[in-house]
Amino acid sequence: MLVLDVKGEIAAVTRDQTPDRKFCLYWNPQGLHGIQGDTINPLDHIRKDSPTLISDTKVFVENALPESGSPQGRFFEGRGKEIVEALSITLTLRDGVLTYPALYRAINQLVIGGDVWLDIAFEMQETRIEFVRRIEEEIASARDDSSGGFKGIIGEITRAFSCLSDPDLMASVSPPFTASMAQMCESDQTYQFYLMPPGDMVEAWAPVLKSFFVNARTYKARAPAAPRQTWVLDEIGNLGSFPLALKLFTRDAGLGIRPWGFWQSTEQMKALAPGAEKIIPASAALQNWFGIRDDGTAIALSRRMGHETLRYVDEQRRETARHAKRKAVQSMFAGQDPFKAAFDAQHQTRISNIPALKQRALMTQDEVLGLPPGKQIIFADQLAHPILADRFPYYELPFMAGRYHPNPFFPPDTHVQIMTPRGAAWRPVITEPVPRFFAHYPQYRDGTWSRIG
Repeated sequence: MLVLDVKGEIAAVTRDQTPDRKFCLYWNPQGLHGIQGDTINPLDHIRKDSPTLISDTKVFVENALPESGSPQGRFFEGRGKEIVEALSITLTLRDGVLTYPALYRAINQLVIGGDVWLDIAFEMQETRIEFVRRIEEEIASARDDSSGGFKGIIGEITRAFSCLSDPDLMASVSPPFTASMAQMCESDQTYQFYLMPPGDMVEAWAPVLKSFFVNARTYKARAPAAPRQTWVLDEIGNLGSFPLALKLFTRDAGLGIRPWGFWQSTEQMKALAPGAEKIIPASAALQNWFGIRDDGTAIALSRRMGHETLRYVDEQRRETARHAKRKAVQSMFAGQDPFKAAFDAQHQTRISNIPALKQRALMTQDEVLGLPPGKQIIFADQLAHPILADRFPYYELPFMAGRYHPNPFFPPDTHVQIMTPRGAAWRPVITEPVPRFFAHYPQYRDGTWSRIG
């Protein structure tokens, strides 16, 4: 399982995975909640000896510098991608594998110039790849360009990788590396892999966060027989434009990755890719809707559920038919055609017994907005209609007792509330030396573990 765990809540609550014999790995640059993080290279699939070196580099660059959709930015973004691609290939051929520290140094030297850049430029000229040699020639010629076009291209590149100036972030993706996304494809061991950016750094660190998913997806695509993976993508809309996220729900459906995205509204989906707010719901095999608070999402969901036809007795219509029947009977006694009067009376009798039909939304916009906290609406493949289902907090379920730790944002952190057959109760969190049986688990490398008493 790969978890985008904004603020680290999920990692803190689910830290005990020993009942399922799972190893836990944490990318935690700022050490949230005291959890020891791993250093990981999210670019380690871009290797010199890889037959798909250039293809892998293109996919990395596509997601690192996504198109903004602006006509003015199309040129600068496109040229920026070419330069980053050429730099990445050159560094990979030089070092054997691409890393963020090497790429960030090269980008800075591209701006500064000088002898260090000349060394990189020489390596670009000496490569066997014609595309890289062309880019180096264009860079050399563009330095004398006074139109400002080259500065605009460089500005796009430095903006995309400006987050790497953060020392905490850079340290977390610098050697020596203690874990790799490739471990998720091991057939003899299951993993929980948590990406734990602080909530206020998600947007700023988005380029690096995206590269983790590109990295993991590449490894899984090359190991189709590896165990299936579930990706919990909490608040993924905050990553901004992210082409891979849309492809996970469409093109990559049979890849062995089960993405589970969480959004606050359909508006957040729009940030991922053009049309994502329609494409993702149309492609997802399972959808859970709850906690809806905005009109746009409520209207869309109401339309999605469709309409129902209601049968009811229209008292006004029934009374009108009864009155007409009485008049028909009275006309018979008044000497009018008795056969016509009998037919009219019978006709009005039938009308009075026919129920009225009315179409209405299965759930109106107001009903969607007023959905109770313990309810959710589910759409699932092979089910013709939506389901109105219950949902419960995990701490109210007896079978979850002992399986979760305290949420760090809801003190106390020394005790946790569980549900027992006799009602709610509090249990202590016990920290102690890790038992020998679990001592080799990477999450317990410091020699201690915690459990619920």
